[in-house]
Amino acid sequence: MAEIAKARGSNGLTVISTFSGCGGGCLGLEWAGFEILAACEFVDAARETYAANHPGVPIDSRDIREIAPSDLLTLAGVERGGFDLLEGSPPCSAFSTAGNRSRDWGESKTYSATKQVTDDLFYEFARLLEGMQPRAFVAENVSGLVKGVAKGYFKRILARLGDAGYVVEARLLDAQWLGVPQSRQRLIFVGFRNDLGKTPTFPDPLGYRYSICDALPWLDGGVKGDVRWKERHYEDEPVGTIQQHGRGGHSRLLAKPKVTGRTGPHFKRESHPLDEPIGTLLASDPAHTRWEVDGPGDVDPETGQSLALEGYAIAPAYDKLREGQTDDRYFNLVKPDRNAPSPTITQSGGSSPGTAGVAHPYERRKFSLGELRRLSGFPDDFVLTGTYAERWERIGRAVPPPMMRAVGVEIAATLKGETRAPIVVRHPKADAYRDLLVELTAAPRRDVGVMLSHGIDSNAILAALLANGVTPTCLSFRVEGVESKDWAAARRIAEHHSLPFLDVEITTDLDALAEQVREVIQRGVRGKARIECSLPVWRALDVAKREGLRSVYLGTDRGQWALRRKEAIDAHDGRLDDVEFMAAQFVERRARPNPSQWLTNKAYADDLKIGLTCPYFDVRFIDVLDGETWRSLNTPRQKMPLRDAFPECDSWGTAKTATPFQLGDSQISTNYARLLTTAMNTGGWKSVVGLYNDLIRQAEA
Repeated sequence: MAEIAKARGSNGLTVISTFSGCGGGCLGLEWAGFEILAACEFVDAARETYAANHPGVPIDSRDIREIAPSDLLTLAGVERGGFDLLEGSPPCSAFSTAGNRSRDWGESKTYSATKQVTDDLFYEFARLLEGMQPRAFVAENVSGLVKGVAKGYFKRILARLGDAGYVVEARLLDAQWLGVPQSRQRLIFVGFRNDLGKTPTFPDPLGYRYSICDALPWLDGGVKGDVRWKERHYEDEPVGTIQQHGRGGHSRLLAKPKVTGRTGPHFKRESHPLDEPIGTLLASDPAHTRWEVDGPGDVDPETGQSLALEGYAIAPAYDKLREGQTDDRYFNLVKPDRNAPSPTITQSGGSSPGTAGVAHPYERRKFSLGELRRLSGFPDDFVLTGTYAERWERIGRAVPPPMMRAVGVEIAATLKGETRAPIVVRHPKADAYRDLLVELTAAPRRDVGVMLSHGIDSNAILAALLANGVTPTCLSFRVEGVESKDWAAARRIAEHHSLPFLDVEITTDLDALAEQVREVIQRGVRGKARIECSLPVWRALDVAKREGLRSVYLGTDRGQWALRRKEAIDAHDGRLDDVEFMAAQFVERRARPNPSQWLTNKAYADDLKIGLTCPYFDVRFIDVLDGETWRSLNTPRQKMPLRDAFPECDSWGTAKTATPFQLGDSQISTNYARLLTTAMNTGGWKSVVGLYNDLIRQAEA
């Protein structure tokens, strides 16, 4: 909240908010630099939360239908047309794809603690807009408004907003591409008053997304800020000494374990601490009592609400799901993939632990409120009031603040006639990646080569070398006579920096190719992919030797830290959050990057007296990757820190993909397949895998 408070009012633009809810939209606008002059919110619980986080903003508590435009202008202390932006999120459950849609239109429905018709409230927003005439407006609604039969409503709303005197456009935006670790589609209306002569614009999506683990690194015993969660303590127990220096680790404060059960004739669900007696069990009670122990993470620390699914019908269904799956029967029940953004968090998901909704990725429980804040883009110290269900509802109905911030920045730039500066949300590990890669490429400074492709791995190495004042020679391979996209990109990048470029051609002569394959196999390389990847690297090293290069930098072909040994992964639950442990595993060679391929490439380079280096295989990268999981490191998400660490690479004409050398693009695999037509295919194989296996058996005989 301190960061948002610092930004509040910095752009000199003012806002009046309607349908303010708990204030998610207002927070985003304040983060973008706006100042909120007044708000209105009809629901008591939502208004209480809004006031707790915006203590200086006056709030009108009446039904929006009873509020005149002049009432809000007076509350804000401005005249008609005397403020910059009207903001509002009219309740939208009637259009939601999660509801009954058109069957409920015109019907009075329960909304929070009220009962009202909600599908006409957008017209109330338009009425206030027409009466107050701000320079611009922004309104938000569910994606269902532009789907199916609701499209008619959408067209009527668009026309009504235009009739109020505004140039209006609407876009369907997804919060996961605007810095929120949650997939959440929202329809955003933006309009500018006709006399301004301005056209609405919308934020561009970021080039990456944040996952659940990015937002909640402690899910896997990971990091919070720059430190690891190493210990857990119960709320009524003393914690260890808090150190002033060093990475001693923070402690998570957990609620004491409790037992929960269903008791009495109505199976009322109760919860009791383990160290307190339960109520008297009566022999006349017709119902049995079943008590189950909740783990320390099964209770929300803020409210004491049990989060456990145990005892509810959805619990067995949850157990059958894998991460990333949705249950067929309880279609709202989702076990999310921790390495992807969270699915949409709905307002009803926290009404009770037994309500189907987004659950924890691997613990049999709902998310705590602290976890929910982060997954929805709210600050850790954002105040929530009411019961657990009411607090969940507030977050579930709110516009994620980073999403509205992105929209607000766009509106502010248009109002002020400025060229929009893109919002840059950098990966938290970007600086650490850059500093370490620059350090690891600092020496030597002469006769250096870099194996270059269009992928970010090798381009980041090139950027680090250039940052060190090194002028490297670029190498890239291709099949003889084939100008692959990957090779062409590497050549273009070398020309961009006026760097020497060595063209490494893979022979199409079948006799020569057969001898090269035999050599690779004789040196211990096994497996089709490794054989076909190693041979081009070796030919590049031959060219480097011929041209007098003393060292060559190599990117990765399986991602930074492709740990192969299962025993090392299992020994630490697949985590890389303990630097000392993982360093020992690498030293003992129980876990190492690309073991056979990398070691044989290194051995070949040693024979040529060329220093072959892959900076990403340095054990110091373990510290940078602290908190990451085995699973996350084998996904394109691992490239995000590098892309943010070396943004200059995007201006070099590199392809925006996370892929390494492309065997298919370079037609290298096709070239190898031609060996099936030679005399060396004594087994009559139709696939080179069989041919390679024959050669391996001969080498090992």
